[in-house]
Amino acid sequence: MNFAILLTAGLGQRFSNAIPKCFTKINDKYLFEYSLDTLLSNNLIDKIILVVHQEYYKSVHDLYLNNNKINLVLGGSTRQESTFNALKYLKENKIASDNDNILIFDGARPLVSNKIILDNINALKTNSCCVTCLKITDTVLNKQDDVITSKLDRDRLLLEQTPASFKFYLIYQIHCDAQTKGINDAHDDVSLAILNGNYPFVVDGDIKNFKVTYPDDLTLLKFYLNYDKK
Repeated sequence: MNFAILLTAGLGQRFSNAIPKCFTKINDKYLFEYSLDTLLSNNLIDKIILVVHQEYYKSVHDLYLNNNKINLVLGGSTRQESTFNALKYLKENKIASDNDNILIFDGARPLVSNKIILDNINALKTNSCCVTCLKITDTVLNKQDDVITSKLDRDRLLLEQTPASFKFYLIYQIHCDAQTKGINDAHDDVSLAILNGNYPFVVDGDIKNFKVTYPDDLTLLKFYLNYDKK
């Protein structure tokens, strides 16, 4: 089976808004609902674990009360804790088996494509973990203070996107090991995988699969949404 974990519990502190960015309304939809709708309509995704901040749990629960494809889980104080809460939910309720596929998405990446989802699932047929990445086209420079000191080889560098995808047994073990080691605030699951000696296979990303981080990113999102309607 293929499980999607959609993380929406972050406060989005760089977004400079009183409302968490995943709950910002764009064209009468919450930001996270764009990626959620893609997952709901994708026949390859069997179940969605929607991780929600406590403040918004009831309203989201009421919104999707009758949707059997969605299970709600309460988010934690960090991204790592939120992901682990979803994994523990799958484990403790005996929903996921060891070899099931777990695709972990940022709720702030509203334009994830069905192709990216399919490519991640296909990659897990021969790999235990993979991550969606975008190639760098600009020249990348290294600086010290305010002086450029070197040029980096962009052919060896990638921009990480989501989903990052794993066999359930592996991602659950990675998170358990992180708890044992006292690691509790990792920025993403890929960094935990690497620390654990697992090196994810690369799946090609898409420039439209960007993360809404700053208010100005909403302008780009609205452009893409309007363009796709044409």
